Amino acid sequence: SASKVTVMRFNGSAWELVGSAGFSQSYAYFISLAVNKSGTPYVLYQDGGNGFKATAKKFNGTSWETVGPVGFSASQASRQSLAIDTSGTIFAAYHDDGNESKATVMKFNGTAWDSVGRCGFSAGEVVDLSLVITLDGIPVIAYQDAENSSKATVMKFAESGDTPVSVKSIPYEYEIFNIYPNPFNPSTTLEYALPVNSTIECCIFDVSGRLVKEFNLYQRAGRHSIIWDGANVVSGIYLIRFTAEAEDGSTIFINYQKVTLLK
Repeated sequence: SASKVTVMRFNGSAWELVGSAGFSQSYAYFISLAVNKSGTPYVLYQDGGNGFKATAKKFNGTSWETVGPVGFSASQASRQSLAIDTSGTIFAAYHDDGNESKATVMKFNGTAWDSVGRCGFSAGEVVDLSLVITLDGIPVIAYQDAENSSKATVMKFAESGDTPVSVKSIPYEYEIFNIYPNPFNPSTTLEYALPVNSTIECCIFDVSGRLVKEFNLYQRAGRHSIIWDGANVVSGIYLIRFTAEAEDGSTIFINYQKVTLLK
């Protein structure tokens, strides 16, 4: 198949071809594979027959068809990474030779490929990049960063631009990290993680079941904290009920914690 793209899948007992072997028009490099939630496979690769630009294809059940134009990147593209969000939108990240070998991310709008933010947004050359999409549709890219001693950098896209963030600031699941101090006097802090934008309700009850404090917040995905000041209540054991509901209503997280106020 002359260094062209071939995709295979495991049928439970053996590997079988998805479409024909060597379906790309010419030789391909840096192949990335992704599957949407309906099971349709997509591939992204450096297309040797089209100026070493990026080309994407999907399997339509019978054959492989091009997603948008062949060689859709403005210049040579390598180190490709392909990702698909929960709505089925396709994203492509690559080392962009036309922008000083920096990172570029594109998404397919159904007809053509649009840039996500500015092309070549990383501080320097990128190598070995990887792209994922968060549950609320935010592209996140990790790469070997030549501008920072070839160490790892993670960036996420924000409406105001491309913002460098640590991996920990984009949690993968709802989680209560810690309540400290406990026992406490007079205040304690509840730390938690939100994988998507969420509505928060934090209710604090005394041992009789009486509501003594309530917090209602809307917060973006990330790590957050709530501080409860118990100066106006008596010593004792209190129950904290923490509820988080995803912005789209798809997930509800409920957690209970006990704290002790000692005065």
